[in-house]
Amino acid sequence: QIAVFVRRIDRNFQYNAFYLEDSKTVTMLAPFMHRETFQSQILKEPFITLSTLGHELYHSLFSPMSPALHSLYDHRGECVAKHYKKSCTKFAIGACASGRQTFDEDSPDLESYRLLHSILQDNCSEQELNAKIEGLETTLEQAFFYYAASEYCSRDVERSEELARRDEHSDGNIRVNAAFSLMPEFTKAFQCEEGDRMFVKQEEACYLFGPNS
Repeated sequence: QIAVFVRRIDRNFQYNAFYLEDSKTVTMLAPFMHRETFQSQILKEPFITLSTLGHELYHSLFSPMSPALHSLYDHRGECVAKHYKKSCTKFAIGACASGRQTFDEDSPDLESYRLLHSILQDNCSEQELNAKIEGLETTLEQAFFYYAASEYCSRDVERSEELARRDEHSDGNIRVNAAFSLMPEFTKAFQCEEGDRMFVKQEEACYLFGPNS
């Protein structure tokens, strides 16, 4: 087990947390929560750490070990799966199998981002969200999306057919772009226009929970 943990640390921080179905617990390795690594100087909350924690907690609702859960989402789950499949055409670098195959990982990503954005809104006024950061042309709300996306910052490498076929995760650029392009909050923050790849109307966004689902 120690060897597995060392490999996880060595490969990438994104592999340093996991949900255990049998015990219904989340494990996060200590380096992943290190303040200096994941605390933004501009944003008050460690959103990358919270994003990962949220993702793992959502696996209690989206898990290949509990396929009966899938029936709870019916057309809502299908909406998300279809969106991620279409995102392959828009954003993929190399092979892409996002959609139904990656649903149990994509959905926790999406819902975690939505939860974190709601935390941002609860902690900041509309004026604060729309204010430009000193010395930058970026607003605080835009900075949230940049910071959240930085978790998957990596060199562009074409994904192989073999990896796409066997990986239950979407590729990093799909995980970010597919999720954000389902969030009207992103469209509003960056003033996306119809025809832009990241644009989504409120009524066309997919929701798995809440009054819009």
